[in-house]
Parts: sequence; C-alpha cells; structure tokens
Amino acid sequence: MKNELTEQENEKLNDGILFNYCLMDNRDFMIERVFRSIHEKPDFDINCYYFMICGLPKRYKVVHTSEVFSSDLHRSFSTVRELKKIFDEAKCRYYEFSIEVDNSRQYGFFFTPSEESPSPLVIAKKIDDTYQKFSHSPNKSFAATSVSSCYSGVTSLHLAFEEARRLNNYAYYRPDIKAFSKEVISPSNLNPLLLHSALSRFRKDLCRPTEADAQNDLQMIFNKIIRKTLSEADLQYAGDFINTIFLEYCTQYKIDLNIQKPHSFPFIDEYLKYLKECVSILFEEMPQKRYSADIISVLYALHNSWQDDLSLTLLANALGVSASRLSTAFNQETGSTFTEKLNQERLIHIKEELITTKDHINEIAARNGMPNFKYFSRYFKETTGTTPTAYRKKHQDPGNTHPDRL
Repeated sequence: MKNELTEQENEKLNDGILFNYCLMDNRDFMIERVFRSIHEKPDFDINCYYFMICGLPKRYKVVHTSEVFSSDLHRSFSTVRELKKIFDEAKCRYYEFSIEVDNSRQYGFFFTPSEESPSPLVIAKKIDDTYQKFSHSPNKSFAATSVSSCYSGVTSLHLAFEEARRLNNYAYYRPDIKAFSKEVISPSNLNPLLLHSALSRFRKDLCRPTEADAQNDLQMIFNKIIRKTLSEADLQYAGDFINTIFLEYCTQYKIDLNIQKPHSFPFIDEYLKYLKECVSILFEEMPQKRYSADIISVLYALHNSWQDDLSLTLLANALGVSASRLSTAFNQETGSTFTEKLNQERLIHIKEELITTKDHINEIAARNGMPNFKYFSRYFKETTGTTPTAYRKKHQDPGNTHPDRL
C-alpha cells in the first residue's frame, strides 16, 4: 500500500487530476489526505456532496504499464472535458479525478447539485451516455456509472467512494442497468442455504441421462439467486463449487474442459453462457452409464489424495451422507471396496517411484500412504507376484519410466 503521494502524483494533482487513488493501511483514503493538504479546495460543498464513478471496472485491466497509462493520458483529458460539460449544464459544483485502480481507469466526481440541478441519478445517466459516446476505450460497452447517496464532512469522503464503488460493481450482475444508485438496485436477502441446495442439485443432475435438468439448475443458481443477492461471496462460492464439480467429472472421464472463473467474463450472462456450454460438452463426452455424483467425488479424492490418511468415513462426512450408505454405493458402482481402490491407486504411484527414483522402498511406501512396511510388502507381493526389491531390479531401466497402471 502507498502511504504518500509520489512526486509525479503531486504534479498531476496540480493539474486537477489524482492518480493511484487507493485505500490506506489505516483505513483512510488518500483523497481525505489530499483534501486536507491542497491549497485550493475542490469546488464542491463538503457539507453536502455525492460521489460518482464512471468508466471500466478494475477487472478489465485496460492499462498494463505506466508508459501506456501516460501515453493515453491526453485521450483521458478529452473524455473528462466532455463529462465536465454535463456537470456544468446541470449547474453543479464538482471536482473530478482520474482513478487508476489495479491497472484500469475510471473517472470520479465529487459534486454538489444546485436547486436548479436535476436529480443525481439523471445526471449519472447523462454521464454514462456521454462516456459511451466520447470514450476512446475499446471496452467502453462494459463501462458503468454509479452515484452514491448524499454525504457530508471530510471523514465521509471514503464512505461515499465505497458506496459508489459497490454500486458500480453491480454492473457485472445487471449489464442492462448503466446508472446505479441505491434507489435503482439493492441486494435481496435470501436464505443462504438456498444457494447450496441449488448447487447440490446441479451436482447430482449432471449424472442424469439428459442435460435439461442441469441446465435448468444453472438458470436457477445465477438468475434466481445470485442476480438477486448481488453477492460477490455467493458468486465466488458458486464458481468454486461448480469448478470443483467440473474438475471431478473431467478427471474421471478424461474430458478436456477449459475451466474458467466468474470474473474471466465481463458479465454474469457471459459466464452463465460459458457454463451451459461446458455442461453440453460434458454430456456429449461422458458415457451413458456413469457413476453417481458422490462416487465421482470419492474417486476424485482417491486420485488426488491417495497419499493422505483417507477413510470412507471422512469422505462421507464431507459429502453429508452416511458412511454405510456410501460404502454400499461404492461397492455396487465400482465392483471394489473403498480400501481396495485406495490401495490400487497407491500401488500405481509406488511402482512408478520404484522405477523412477533411488529412494528407500520404505520411504516410497510411507509417502504414498502405506507407512506399515510389513503390510505393504505383503500386499505388494500378493498383488504383483514379486517383492518391491525384485520389481525395482527388473523394471528400473532409463528407457522404462512408466510402468503399466493397474
């Protein structure tokens, strides 16, 4: 975090433009410090003001280097001039900023309307229209404008900023709205278990013969829940949950899927479209007869955590089912017990390391989840028909580094 303005930033400040506007370690915004320190106070009423943000949210990262940022500066000034005309015509007192946050550019305005001014939301809509018309950014269609409630006092400057920033981020969920205020959009309070229930249903519906139910689940998750809660935490939770499911299915059925996170897309609509396409790919490439959702999760755990102290009880607790029920389903669907499958997976990696490393056999067995060397030696001979030492001696050849998997 920056704690002081650089010399270059002070020079820009003299031109009426502030760069690198950011939250300080002490929860103070730089703008508060600037407001107190500049000689000529900004032209808005500190006892009654709004804050407006216009431009591209930080996820677009339109500026990659300081050189690009500087070379693009003159075009920013031309855009700002057009935006300032709106405040002039609305007879507002205002002070403008060019905001660089995480390598993206937005414009900020503290402003105080007069008795002749239209409402702040009307001004915000005109600002957004003007930005769309005059901005030089290739991504300007992703831009959004937001306006805070009315605030007063120097210590509330960052509160106004935070409100406008939060409203501006709602553009991801509602790209049809271009000017955001508390009156236009606000989060709904839904039962937090509703999202988890919908995601769990989606997970199970991926095992059905057709994709219709899984596609409907996605509609429910994103259009009926997340688009209403407007919660970044809900979006992240859903994205992580779904990505884990995709990873489990792709691993089990050897499907190549380009798994993306929610903010890899400009709007939630684009993300939802991508997820639906992924579901279609899964149903095209998965076999007609497939494991249930819980068994796929167990097999994924075996494939990725064979070296850990895994147990069916531990996995059953994580999945929210009884261990006896999970054990029965596992035996029926795989034709093996959980322990048999776990040992088979461990043996695959042990055999590979016997050939590709010179480590002690007991060390190899221990780090692959079989620390009891006596049990391991007996199991290895029963399974392969030879001892670990003999197996290594027979197969340890520079040209043979990948033994057949069980």
